Amino acid sequence: MHPATSEGDVAKINERLTQTITQNKGKIFFTRPWGKRELAYPIQKQKEGCYVHLDFATQPTAIVELERQLRLNEKVMRFVTVKLADVVDIAKREQ
Repeated sequence: MHPATSEGDVAKINERLTQTITQNKGKIFFTRPWGKRELAYPIQKQKEGCYVHLDFATQPTAIVELERQLRLNEKVMRFVTVKLADVVDIAKREQ
């Protein structure tokens, strides 16, 4: 996210994403706010960004909605969604 994003705004964005995941019968394993860090290269003329790592399992339709929400939010400069596995055993993953 943009480095000028307040912690309250970051929490609101995370809450909105969390709601989207849970409404689509998904499960959030953890959310790790990494804070401000230097970017590998400038994005939108910014050298720093506010990072958040969200680990979850959900349906593909929820991914489409999450990415749509992230694209529409002006505070989000860049995001990446990574598929780790085709099938996830939620009980085993929670351990």
